[in-house]
Amino acid sequence: MLALVSPALLVILLLIVLPVGWLAWQSIYHDGFTLENYRRILSEDIYWRSFALTFEISLLVTVLALLLGYPVAYAANAAPKGWSILILALVVLPFWTSVLVRAYAWLALLQRTGVINQLLQYLDITREPLALVHNTFGTVVATVHILLPFMVLPLYATMQKIPRATSCRPVPASAPIRCWCSGRFSCRCRCRACSRALPSFSC
Repeated sequence: MLALVSPALLVILLLIVLPVGWLAWQSIYHDGFTLENYRRILSEDIYWRSFALTFEISLLVTVLALLLGYPVAYAANAAPKGWSILILALVVLPFWTSVLVRAYAWLALLQRTGVINQLLQYLDITREPLALVHNTFGTVVATVHILLPFMVLPLYATMQKIPRATSCRPVPASAPIRCWCSGRFSCRCRCRACSRALPSFSC
């Protein structure tokens, strides 16, 4: 058994463990043992602003991916088989191109001379090009597009496991709280939690 997993363990050792270990060693050793780098993290505001911006973008991307991905997953689950296959094919279609290509595609679309700005000026919506890239807006748009399939696919997989009788059972109109917590919503709580975690961690 060890012989079978040894190539994978070797790859992990060379590509993950050694680089991370070397980086950790450099962080505490520079002409001798020092914690200066960690002191700078705690004392300089630029690092805290970077952390805050990272978590802000992660939260925003997670919420947008959930709002956009849930209806798509629901439609794929509720649609007939042929339409469901088509919807899922469109969801996984971006995987056929690399993340770098997709990022540069958004850069070309959102730049000051890109298609979006030219269309807005052609329709007289704006007089000057908008700053849509190299900022939080452009980062959120591209990241949501890249990570959206990772929200849709887990939601769809869990919806497929919910019996139709459970998802369609009637709930009395006089019990709105019970309606919110019953049927599909209660069955998908864990799925939504896992799906939300994926975009957050990826950011």
